[in-house]
Amino acid sequence: HLGHSFPTRRSSDLDKGHHIFFPFVGGADDRVALRFVLQLAKNRQVTATVLQVIHTTAPEVKPPPAAMPGLGVEIFAPRLGMGSRRGSRASAVAAAEDAVRGVAERREADAAFLCALRDSLPAGLGERVVFLEGEGGQAVVDMANAEVGGVGDLVVVGRGIGGDGEVGRVLGGLAAEMVEGNVGGSLVVVKAGGRGLEM
Repeated sequence: HLGHSFPTRRSSDLDKGHHIFFPFVGGADDRVALRFVLQLAKNRQVTATVLQVIHTTAPEVKPPPAAMPGLGVEIFAPRLGMGSRRGSRASAVAAAEDAVRGVAERREADAAFLCALRDSLPAGLGERVVFLEGEGGQAVVDMANAEVGGVGDLVVVGRGIGGDGEVGRVLGGLAAEMVEGNVGGSLVVVKAGGRGLEM
């Protein structure tokens, strides 16, 4: 025996359990991550906060620039035997509007998915999982800092689309924001895989 003692966890640390913070932005990765969080929260020592990030603005889709004077409206002329290929500014704007509608429909589907899972939680699990709504951006990082930081606490994020810098490209934009914001606890990044995860 060398007479060296190692630090041990205090009993008060053991009693605290673990807390998970999960910002739900939407998409296949977040749907899988939500199921993962709820699976972990089945353990009686685990509590979770699920923050539904509310999108307050429509996605920005910029229409193409107006045709140059004297060049006409059509960008692509029809080729013999190919039928008409419409490439006008009007069709590009219509395509952009369709894309915005698609994003809005996916956001609605994601919100319905979240509500369905929330409303179907068993009583014991529903007492340990809190669902909130909030803004994105720095507010998510601030809330994560307020929610986690203890031994064994987790921040779970869906991989989503890539972000800036090496961390963002590898782990996704939201994970990069958590790292840059020095959020306490451990970071778990979930990436959906396989078929049937699209909505």
